[in-house]
Amino acid sequence: MDSLYDDVAGDVCEDGEGGAGPSDDAVSSALQLLRLKVTHGLVSAAAIVFQRGIVAKAARLRLDLQLTASQERVRILERNISCLFATARLEITRKDQQISRLQEL
Repeated sequence: MDSLYDDVAGDVCEDGEGGAGPSDDAVSSALQLLRLKVTHGLVSAAAIVFQRGIVAKAARLRLDLQLTASQERVRILERNISCLFATARLEITRKDQQISRLQEL
């Protein structure tokens, strides 16, 4: 029965010297390059996560500033409307008194 690998030229590592395979230095260099790429990829991924974290934090700070500014505006508007309401009450009372004086004449 024919083997699936009959067309292969023989066992590559049959003689213990690696045969036609890559040298140990080439394998070592390839592994080192692969480690560098993985490390660079992890560093790049960490940098992206860090940048996204900074962007998210900046967005939160910007929203906090906007919220604080809006709260201050609301506080000022509430005070202004309260002053206007109090002034309107005083003015109505003054006008009522003036009308009463004029009616007495």
